[in-house]
Amino acid sequence: MNRFKTVLLFIIVFSLTGDLYAQDYPELVKVEGGSFLMGNESRRAKPEEQPVHEVNLKDFYIGKTEVTVAQYRLYCEETGVEMPVEPSWGWNDNHPIVNVTWIDAMNYCEWLSEKLGIVITLPTEAEWEFAARGGNYSKGFKYSGSSAAIMAGWNRGNTKGCPENVGSK
Repeated sequence: MNRFKTVLLFIIVFSLTGDLYAQDYPELVKVEGGSFLMGNESRRAKPEEQPVHEVNLKDFYIGKTEVTVAQYRLYCEETGVEMPVEPSWGWNDNHPIVNVTWIDAMNYCEWLSEKLGIVITLPTEAEWEFAARGGNYSKGFKYSGSSAAIMAGWNRGNTKGCPENVGSK
C-alpha cells in the first residue's frame, strides 16, 4: 500500500464514447481482451504473486499514461480537495501525480465518472498486469515492449530520483 502513497500509478478503466479534452482528462486506449498467465514463478517472487495461473479478460479501456499533476489539480480545484503533499522535486504539470492514496484515487474516479457520465474505475490487478505487459501484443515480454524494466519505463535505474513526463518513454 505504501507505493500508492508515494507514486500513484493508477490508470483509469472504463467504456468510452465521444471526445475528451485531452489536456483535462486521461487519454484512453482500448485493450483487446485475451488470455495470459498472471503471476511470477521466479525464486524471488512474493507469495501473493504465486501461483501462476491463466486469466481471461474481456476488452477494456485503460489510460494511456498515468494521471498527470495537471489532471489531478483540475479535480482538486473543482471539488475543493487539497492537492497531496508536494514532493521534494516540486510539481510539474506533465509528471504523474504522486502522494495519492487508494481512497484519493477512488474519489478521483468517482468525480470523473460524474463529470463524464460514464463509469470509471481503477483497473483490476489482472487488467493492469495484462496492459502493462502489452496485452495481446506482448510478444512474450515481461513489460510492454521489453523484458528489461529500464527499457520499458522510468525507474530508479534511469532517472535522477524524480518522475519524468508521462508518455515520454
